[in-house]
Amino acid sequence: MPPPLQPDILFFHTSNEPPPGAPRFEGVPDLIVEVLSPGTRRRDEGIKLETYEEARDPESWLVDPRNRLVRVYVLTGGRYTELGRFAEGEIVRSRVLPELRLRVGDLFPALRS
Repeated sequence: MPPPLQPDILFFHTSNEPPPGAPRFEGVPDLIVEVLSPGTRRRDEGIKLETYEEARDPESWLVDPRNRLVRVYVLTGGRYTELGRFAEGEIVRSRVLPELRLRVGDLFPALRS
């Protein structure tokens, strides 16, 4: 069995969260966020995203600082489909957390001129 993956950020609805004090938890988060970096980019876009899909995670985000965008994937019929690509000037929204709205530009440090 491969080692468990560690997402950069994950979210559990209250009804799905690990029990308090649990030393270990096996389950599927409701939202996973991976921040792409040069050293992990291929793994995050490949192995990790495929594993989250196989685990039936309902929504995953790939945050791409290099291109300053966010790709949102949602589980549809057992497969991930890209819900959208959100760039600076746009607001990224979650299907799992409808109240979650973030300005993409706020996720990245200001560019120096």
